[in-house]
Amino acid sequence: MNGNNLRLSRRARFHLARLLAVALSLCLALWLSWTSTAWTQTAAVVIPVENQTYPQLVEQARPLVWDTLRSQFQQFPAASQITVDVMGERQAAKVPLFRVVVPKSAWQSGLTVTQLDGYTQFYTAAGSLLSPATPTPLPSPSQSSFSQGLQLLSSQPQDEAERVAVAEPLLMEFNQTLAPALTQLQMALHPPAELAFAIDGVQLSLLPQQPLQYSTAYQLQLQQLGDQVLTPPVRYP
Repeated sequence: MNGNNLRLSRRARFHLARLLAVALSLCLALWLSWTSTAWTQTAAVVIPVENQTYPQLVEQARPLVWDTLRSQFQQFPAASQITVDVMGERQAAKVPLFRVVVPKSAWQSGLTVTQLDGYTQFYTAAGSLLSPATPTPLPSPSQSSFSQGLQLLSSQPQDEAERVAVAEPLLMEFNQTLAPALTQLQMALHPPAELAFAIDGVQLSLLPQQPLQYSTAYQLQLQQLGDQVLTPPVRYP
């Protein structure tokens, strides 16, 4: 009797081990199936850059991005989202202009081309690509139309933070209306940091695209462009 019980016990353990192995195999198969079907598909769109402004490049790329999204979702129906990187190209040099990331759920819900901005990250500081192929070097501060040091951030930072992102634009107000041609303005920030900018009448708004250092006086240099004469700003924060 004891021998029979021992044999049954061994047989039961053997079957249990087989069941566990089958269960683990099924779990592994399901996991591999899920990871192989849920992924982000990435595509790229390249726009030749001549003399377009940044907004013109965005509008030029919009229909191409839409067509790319449609073809990618058709070609990869299991992708969880599609990412489209839009690059500007001038003389074999490429600069990212903006990125569109659309989840599959948003696409299936009836997304329209006019709603793409809600899924877009714009790189408005790509102005280096928009300048002429042989730009005039940025003058030194003594040769510039003006050179003004700006204390952008607090001089009493928190101990645990060395850098901080600037969330609100920095406004500079001039004593004359700024020309629309300043959309191609050459500027530099020292220590170096990428800048996005916009012009509204006599105001120039600047928004650093990278976290800046605390307790640092950043020097902004602007270069005269064409007939536009830049005089020192009458007000800035």
